Amino acid sequence: MADLDSVGVVILAAGSSRRLGRPKQLLDLDGKPLLQHVVDVAGAAGVGDLVVVLGHVADEVMGVIKLPPIARFVVNLDHVTGQASSLRAGLDALGPGIDRAVIMLGDQPRIAVEAIRDVAVGPGPIRRTRYREAPGHPIAFDRVLWDRLMAIEGDRGARELMAIHPDLIHDVIRDAPIPKDVDTSDDATEIGASG
Repeated sequence: MADLDSVGVVILAAGSSRRLGRPKQLLDLDGKPLLQHVVDVAGAAGVGDLVVVLGHVADEVMGVIKLPPIARFVVNLDHVTGQASSLRAGLDALGPGIDRAVIMLGDQPRIAVEAIRDVAVGPGPIRRTRYREAPGHPIAFDRVLWDRLMAIEGDRGARELMAIHPDLIHDVIRDAPIPKDVDTSDDATEIGASG
């Protein structure tokens, strides 16, 4: 079991937003960039470390996103190869005192801070949020699994490890709808984002 000081959050926000046609990280949502909402929620969770993995338009994103004191940016120069390279970059950047990594997506601005805390502590080497409709993010992985996560290639992310080891997954139930990903213009309109 981890305590919050030994938990790090990795926000994956390196994608090129191909389906949207413009950087989703910078969409305006309630007067601030979409990615800022994710960073703010992660920063409020009380964890010991926070890494935001950027790639596409990284300089532009760094110019507008404000980080809490515990956080830093990591730029994944290989982001075009898929999510796995961003996951590797984020895990590699976490401090040596971090025993569990909570993985978040940079395009889910409506994640609840309680969802982060729920997977951050408690039993199970993989702690996955399960919403009313389906499993989703955030998902936490104990350090003992990081080598296996680092070995994943392409755009599969951590799904591959979870498919191989469903016995390691502890689902954390949230009686809430699954937070919306912003992948298309329709998605952006649905959550009230523009830009």
